[in-house]
Amino acid sequence: MGEFAASGKRSAALARHGASAYKTAGAAIACVGAETGALSKERSHAVHGSRHLHRARRLCLVHDQGRPRPPGVRRRGPRVTGSEAFERVFRVQQNTVEQLVLFVPALWLFGAYVSDPVAGILGLCWTGARVLYATEYYADAKRRGPGAALTILIALVLLVGGTVGALLR
Repeated sequence: MGEFAASGKRSAALARHGASAYKTAGAAIACVGAETGALSKERSHAVHGSRHLHRARRLCLVHDQGRPRPPGVRRRGPRVTGSEAFERVFRVQQNTVEQLVLFVPALWLFGAYVSDPVAGILGLCWTGARVLYATEYYADAKRRGPGAALTILIALVLLVGGTVGALLR
């Protein structure tokens, strides 16, 4: 979008068609064009009306990638590192989210095509295995194996059972 506005095509279209082109084409492109220098302030005011509209357009611009940053200001993502205890808790949470991608559809398949009560019991066992995994991981990261293996085993039983049940119906 910034390349389109910087190319001058958008500013030429705005100059030819006036404020109606601004309204129909979208405010975000015009905002970027005005901020990157494709439109001068005078032309921008003539095309879009008042100075208040120009200020409002500046507010609609969330982040301009082309504008140089002041010295000392860096673009950084949020940090997810910290103490060893925090990293363990964070990894347990992330690993559980990753496992849910397999577990939830497998649980649904098993419950729909094999047995709801058995799926519920296996789901409770999977949850218990995740708790075991978490407590082992919190104590020592190298001891997380049994909980992880049990979690994967239960998820595979659910997946294979649900798939076989669906194929046999």
